Amino acid sequence: MSLLLTSKESLNTQDIEHYIEKHLNSRVPELNRLWSYYQVKNEAIIKRPKHDPDNTTIIGYGRKIVNTYVGYAFKDGNIEIKDTKEVPDNYFAEISKIYKANREGSKTNRLGRDTAIFGEAYELHYVKPTIVDGKLVNQPRFFGVDPREMIAIYDTEPEPEMKFAIHFTKQPSKQDKDIYRELKHTPLTM
Repeated sequence: MSLLLTSKESLNTQDIEHYIEKHLNSRVPELNRLWSYYQVKNEAIIKRPKHDPDNTTIIGYGRKIVNTYVGYAFKDGNIEIKDTKEVPDNYFAEISKIYKANREGSKTNRLGRDTAIFGEAYELHYVKPTIVDGKLVNQPRFFGVDPREMIAIYDTEPEPEMKFAIHFTKQPSKQDKDIYRELKHTPLTM
């Protein structure tokens, strides 16, 4: 997989449509093939002649390996803090509330599965205004995005960093597009 690179500071509609078209034609078929392997639908084995014994036996070892890896490597709620001097007293209680509101365990598991299957995973973070006890409160939210619906675009530096991400969903009648610019050093106040 080669990185999509750009030196532009912003993307217009034609750029977005170009990147989506390129992603749908080159990257998505490859990702769909990897997903079908996880689903134990290996076309190369299924299409073999049926007359030869044992040549069409499909075993879900790939799924077993992925699920075992996810179970060990992507446990929910693992927080590692090296220096607790900088951590406020209520930090862990606030993090636990955020994790519970976002169902962090299942989302972490799904991100681990996507990482193991596709070699990449994406998570979007946003703030959701919610009324709690009659007050408007901004709650941090996050969700995993299927790599088939996310396009990462990097800058042209010697060590490329993600500059843009295009999240889209293909629906029968229309195609929705959202651009998320990466915001570095955005503080989260609790």
